[in-house]
Amino acid sequence: MKNAFKPVRFRQAVSCSPIRENVVHVEVGKYVLAHKKHIRNVQTILGSCVGLIGYRDGHGFVVHVFSPIQASKMLQQLQIDVRREVGCALEDFHMTISGGNRVHPKNSLDVGKQNIEAVIGSLERRPDLKVHLGMDSGNVVKLSLDTGAVESRKL
Repeated sequence: MKNAFKPVRFRQAVSCSPIRENVVHVEVGKYVLAHKKHIRNVQTILGSCVGLIGYRDGHGFVVHVFSPIQASKMLQQLQIDVRREVGCALEDFHMTISGGNRVHPKNSLDVGKQNIEAVIGSLERRPDLKVHLGMDSGNVVKLSLDTGAVESRKL
């Protein structure tokens, strides 16, 4: 593995906004890849969108996927960035998938379910993929880069 790096910002793939000391918020359709020496917590807000969260040895990422079309392209770019910045494969991270919430229960078009299927379809099947999906409201998901713990709380 390479040495710890500062939060990376790639073209349009990465965007982060500090919202409090030691917390970075991932915007819609973006991701953050970082090391615990530079950021302690990374979080995003999810409705029907899906968050993919990964952690390995102090390195972590939070991906905010807002459409099925975006999922594959975004995860391919993340794979490239992980290899370049961390020196390992995306599959070497412990991952959690969250979101895909049904925020409009009366709507027959379940965008959250489509987003879940797109993200999982873009990943290889993995036994360590933790799943926290399909709630009836939005949620905030936070990754601690100190411990690798993933917290999810209802909005």
